[in-house]
Amino acid sequence: MPTRSDFRRLALRRLTGDRLGVVYALLAVAELLVLLLAWQSGRAYNRQRQLVERNLVEFARFGATNFGYRAGALVANHAAMVSESLERAGELPDNRRLARARAALDSIAACRCEAALHVGSVHLLNRDGQAVAASPPMTSPVAPGVLSSLLARASSDAPAVRATDESGAPMFLAMTRAGTGPLGAERFLLTVYDVDSVRKKVFGFIYNTRPTLLPSVFGARRSNEDVIAIRVVLSGGTVLYESPSHSTWTSIAWVPFGPDTATRVQASLTVAAARELTGVIDDGMRRWWGLFTAFGATLVIALTALLVHRVAALTKLRGEFTATVSHELRTPLTEIMLYAELIVTGRTAGTTPTTEAAQVILAEAKRLHNLVENVLIVARTDRRMLRVRIGSHAPVPLLQTIIAGFTPIAAKRRSRVILEADDLPNVLCDPSAVAGVLLNLLDNAVRYGRHDQDVIVRATRATDTSLVIDVDDTGPGIPHAERARVLEPYVRLERDTESSAGGSGLGLAVVVALLTEMHGTLTILDSTRGGTCMRVTLPLG
Repeated sequence: MPTRSDFRRLALRRLTGDRLGVVYALLAVAELLVLLLAWQSGRAYNRQRQLVERNLVEFARFGATNFGYRAGALVANHAAMVSESLERAGELPDNRRLARARAALDSIAACRCEAALHVGSVHLLNRDGQAVAASPPMTSPVAPGVLSSLLARASSDAPAVRATDESGAPMFLAMTRAGTGPLGAERFLLTVYDVDSVRKKVFGFIYNTRPTLLPSVFGARRSNEDVIAIRVVLSGGTVLYESPSHSTWTSIAWVPFGPDTATRVQASLTVAAARELTGVIDDGMRRWWGLFTAFGATLVIALTALLVHRVAALTKLRGEFTATVSHELRTPLTEIMLYAELIVTGRTAGTTPTTEAAQVILAEAKRLHNLVENVLIVARTDRRMLRVRIGSHAPVPLLQTIIAGFTPIAAKRRSRVILEADDLPNVLCDPSAVAGVLLNLLDNAVRYGRHDQDVIVRATRATDTSLVIDVDDTGPGIPHAERARVLEPYVRLERDTESSAGGSGLGLAVVVALLTEMHGTLTILDSTRGGTCMRVTLPLG
């Protein structure tokens, strides 16, 4: 039939379980919020990253477009100046018109200006693209498709500019309308520029001088080399021009070189300009900051849950300990009061039971004393205030005294304690501490073992430096999986809490604490008689 202590223990478990459920639910909600915030942070970072990438590409595209427009305009203006000189020449023969064009080109090349471009050759073409005059003849023919494209665009009186490598070598061409030749035939002037001259005096001039290719967001005094890198890539993959600026070539923008869709201008912001524009000091740290934060918060929540679980377990153990100790105190106090009342009322006066009553009172008082001592030792251990006085003592007389004091308690359970020991050297110990160790081990042996058993206390010399004391019983034993756990305070085996056997769960913890102070050890072994053998090892002295 369940006792009041059982009901109290059941109520404590239910209350602790309800509180733990609420705490764990709150921790689970906190973890979900952390994961949600981490997910939102990741999404926000990705959106910000995409926006930054678009901004960088747009800035690079702006610079590439500005570069291509300026380069094309510079060459187109150069070609237009030659075309105007031919328009003023009137209806001269083609050779003389070409000679005038060549003289105009040479005079422009001799000036010290941005239009001082060197020309490889010039050609006067008819409407079908056939050369009617050349100075000097072209070394590499222009691809028919390129020539027809230039003629089509130049027919609108606007200069046509194109870079190509379709003939196998890089070429830079300009086509302008050159008025009419004999009999009113339409003429066009094809100018083949020196590629190195275009690189240096067109692309290099635009890149290395102001105004800069990008807006003044980077500062009016910043050069193109500080903020942007430029490449001009022909249709066949030939790099016609590459700026000296260093870039990682990320966030690259491609734009066609003017109306020429085959040639493209590639642009990318430098690392310094990208950081200045976006404010990204350490992009790698930003990328993982949300995950680091989520991991840290998850770790804190996990540690909190572990701490709560540990505190709840300790609370449960202390609650059960309180209920058990209450029961342990009530039983001997009841017997002491009962037999003391018999003696006071004189019901046992002059008879043998008076002595038996006194023995019962003495035994139960010793049990109370041992229980109080165990509680005090655990409390001192928790506060690191446990102290022992170690000296050299003979073990056999000490064991005999301890066993003699425990004999009345063992007799109540019809058990006997047998000492097996020869002459042994002295050990380094505290007699009161050794008494506390053996009394707890003997109490466990007779409490949880069967009635009418023999508990053997065997003392032997193990090595030249240690003495072994075995407390051997014939009880149910301790499972191997539980042997480490039962050494902790307030821990009892499940079978013992459900049985009628008492116990506070402090005995073995007290034994370990006392032996640690005396530089000894406790080992749980299987008894050859079917029970448990508790082995105590102490240093010789």
